[in-house]
Amino acid sequence: ADGISPIVLSPDSGIDPEIDNICLRCTAAKSEDRYPSAWDLWQDVRAYQEGRALARASAGSSRLHDMAALEQSR
Repeated sequence: ADGISPIVLSPDSGIDPEIDNICLRCTAAKSEDRYPSAWDLWQDVRAYQEGRALARASAGSSRLHDMAALEQSR
């Protein structure tokens, strides 16, 4: 389910929106919307674990989250 938010797939799951964003970036159809490296993914996972803000370096990540919100509203 490329680019479909885990929250959309299972709205009552209690999935944290930050984990949702990480999943969206990992499964993005366009490579430019994905994490550029495993290191960048690891940094966001660590930031999440430590309660820090995610990097959100990908310009496409907010677009993907907007698409997920639209899908959820349908």
